[in-house]
Amino acid sequence: MWGHRLAGQTAQLFFGHKGLGHQHDFAGGLNHLVQATGGRLGDVGSISLERTLLRYYHPFLTESREQDCVSAMGGPSVAHLKFRLGLLTSRFRAHHPLKTCLACIEEDRDQTGWVWWRMDHQYPGVWVCPRHGEYLMESSTKSNGVSRFQWVLPDPRLCCTPTLIAPRDTEVRASLARFALLVGEVVDRRPTIRLDSETLQHHYRNTLSERGLMLASGRIALTAAAGAFLQHVRPLRAVLELAALPENIDQAKAQLARLLAPLRSGTHPLRHLVMIDWLIGASSDLFARLAAPVVPSAPAFGEAQTCIAGASLPSSRRTEVMASIRDGTMSMRAAARALDVDTQTVMVWAAQIGIEAGRRPKLLKNDVRPKLITALQQGASKADAASRWKVSVTTVTTLLRTVPGLHERWREAKLDAARTTSRRRWTELLASDQAMDLKRARAKEPAIYAWLYRNDRAWLDQHKPHRLRRGAISQVDWLARDLELSTAVEQAVKVARTTWGDQPLRTWHLIQAMPELRPKLRHLGRLPLTRQAIAAATCHGSADSGPDS
Repeated sequence: MWGHRLAGQTAQLFFGHKGLGHQHDFAGGLNHLVQATGGRLGDVGSISLERTLLRYYHPFLTESREQDCVSAMGGPSVAHLKFRLGLLTSRFRAHHPLKTCLACIEEDRDQTGWVWWRMDHQYPGVWVCPRHGEYLMESSTKSNGVSRFQWVLPDPRLCCTPTLIAPRDTEVRASLARFALLVGEVVDRRPTIRLDSETLQHHYRNTLSERGLMLASGRIALTAAAGAFLQHVRPLRAVLELAALPENIDQAKAQLARLLAPLRSGTHPLRHLVMIDWLIGASSDLFARLAAPVVPSAPAFGEAQTCIAGASLPSSRRTEVMASIRDGTMSMRAAARALDVDTQTVMVWAAQIGIEAGRRPKLLKNDVRPKLITALQQGASKADAASRWKVSVTTVTTLLRTVPGLHERWREAKLDAARTTSRRRWTELLASDQAMDLKRARAKEPAIYAWLYRNDRAWLDQHKPHRLRRGAISQVDWLARDLELSTAVEQAVKVARTTWGDQPLRTWHLIQAMPELRPKLRHLGRLPLTRQAIAAATCHGSADSGPDS
């Protein structure tokens, strides 16, 4: 409408820089957008949480993490945002391809004369249109680098059917349609209910108990539960994006065990949404159930029932009882009865605030207990300590958790010992061969390198082998690669012709048909046949231009 010839000019106007605002999932430069639009679209927070894909992740974020994301999107760079959200390590795709429905395109054209991307089509896991029940089409632009910095609208010519790893049958379509409705119900519900992992885990366990998937001991019947879970996710795995869901019973057991145990880190919302779909499902009382106070009926995976009961206690009640123990007005046994938890659980809580329980030793006599504590303070492993003093590992664990400060000192000692050992082995490795480079060193001691990289990075950076100057010896058979690629380009031309007809082709047309061609373009000097094939196919007769040319 303004007549700007370049997309960067529009980006400069709205986002303050020609390289901002083009991200179709998590856009940057929103502070400038708010100023440029006079706040008519909302503030940075509302734009981030309602008009970008952060809307999808919002219910599963803590307030602090949410503010970090909003702050990043308001600033000039969204670098590392997907990493901080855990998307790059989730085994689900993180590039968020643009998706559209052909029926929606026709409907929009008939009613308004133009088309647009619909937010609920873009949610991860949604591959069937909630309105029309048709498979969504995946756009070949933006996510694969083509037209990365351009403004694009849905175009059937640039869309393809979703990548399926199983036949499209009635069960697959029905499962994907049901899941799409559930995702929309959870994500689009206002006001938003925060679905923290601990609360969700309690609902999972309670529902498993209702379905009879709990043993008499209070533990989960993992084999039976995994079998039911595997059967539920089988049709969902037909879409390539959801291929990280379990494929066999062992994978199902592993994923359930992780989701039902106390999580040490975050997990992708797709995993929780699949669990909600399996155990609760989209229904009129979905949010009533998720927002209801947690009344645990089953223990955490591998934990005692009493610990789960204590986890749901109001913090004020627990604080009050702990204060009574500190003042000496209540014994730990009486506190356990008052809180309806096990006495050992109260002892653990007391140790966390520096109170050590009085003891009437049965196994740990007065001559054994101080020696065991000393050994643990020096970093002895639980198994070694238990074997040496003829006690169980459980007894050692209880001692670590109920002696104030002992667990922290034990962890620090183990960390120091591991650091010393890893540094020594790495130094010896480098000293064994003066010609050792980093690649060979990592190959010889991968575990040592990984430990130092994660836990002692500064020291490792100072003790890396010097980069060796090597001759330019290529391990690539460029002739064979050139022959293979040139043949593949000829096939890509045929595929592109089915979409674009007889009109002149450009390099990006070929990349759409053959995405693996993109990284090869910078090596065309070594690929003369491939260069010739591209030049012959494209309208400008040269392969020098970039993929967006």
